[in-house]
Amino acid sequence: MRAMQPDPLAQLQDIELPPEVGFWPPAWPWWLLVIAIICLATASVIYYRRNRWRRAAIARLNELNSKDNQEYVIAINRLLKQIYVSRYGQGQSLSGIKWLASLDRKTKTPLFLPDLEDFAHAPDSGQTLDVNLLKMRAQQWIRRAK
Repeated sequence: MRAMQPDPLAQLQDIELPPEVGFWPPAWPWWLLVIAIICLATASVIYYRRNRWRRAAIARLNELNSKDNQEYVIAINRLLKQIYVSRYGQGQSLSGIKWLASLDRKTKTPLFLPDLEDFAHAPDSGQTLDVNLLKMRAQQWIRRAK
């Protein structure tokens, strides 16, 4: 008879498990995600603050109401002049075509010339004005001004 051999399975030892993976420090993709969220939040705050004047100006433009077209045109012009002077520190003495050209220089595409050249002399000439077009162009200028 054969001699009793020891059981080879009895000689095996238990498998040691590695330590559990902790949640800190996170893997590099999580760091990238946190950095991206911080950058996005910072950019949003900066964008919101830089465009505060635009929101206020459009709100003031929408508040303007007048049944008299000439008063309405003067009020819009006054608002644009206030914005221009406060943003760029110049332009108080500009009027007429030079004023419209200076407004157009602050946008990538001209908004006031040549379509609205009539507005430069309209109060003097007494011609009928399309104030809705002027208001639309003023809103576009406020949104697009550099």
